[in-house]
Amino acid sequence: MKIISKTNWISIILNFFLIIFGFGFMFFIARINLTREENLPLGGLVFVWLLVTFAISTGLLSFYLLKKITIDENKITLKFLFSRKEFCYRFHEIEGYNLLENLDKMGKYRHCCFQTLDKKIYMFGSREYRNYNELTNLIVNKCDVVNVNFYSNAKKLLSFFIVTGIASTLILWISIAF
Repeated sequence: MKIISKTNWISIILNFFLIIFGFGFMFFIARINLTREENLPLGGLVFVWLLVTFAISTGLLSFYLLKKITIDENKITLKFLFSRKEFCYRFHEIEGYNLLENLDKMGKYRHCCFQTLDKKIYMFGSREYRNYNELTNLIVNKCDVVNVNFYSNAKKLLSFFIVTGIASTLILWISIAF
């Protein structure tokens, strides 16, 4: 039995609008700052910089981590759509998994993290895929439960935040300087 992940397209559309909002708001504030005789207060510009940086880096990271998961009787295949990387693991190469349940304003959502023997950690969530339950049922039946460190993507998040922060700082500096 082969199961292919079904992406929840609403999350992709929301991430796209998050990036558009970030760039649009950044250019809107820069245009206002350039057309006024006196510059906007520095505190307001720093707030805009942080808002824009968070919005753009979150959207870009979500697109970067977007993946297609294929699970069959023997293996899990992860194909990252934008970086074009593909990883294939047999179930005996997977150390274990961990299921997490979280609660926010929109209700419950769940994450599945699994760790391979080479210490790579992959995550996917119930808001990311429409057939989350089918995907996790196969992993639960084939793997053991382990304590997975779910902060594994912190380096990627930090690098996206720093790159986006540098780019928005340059635009902010150009807006203030001229």
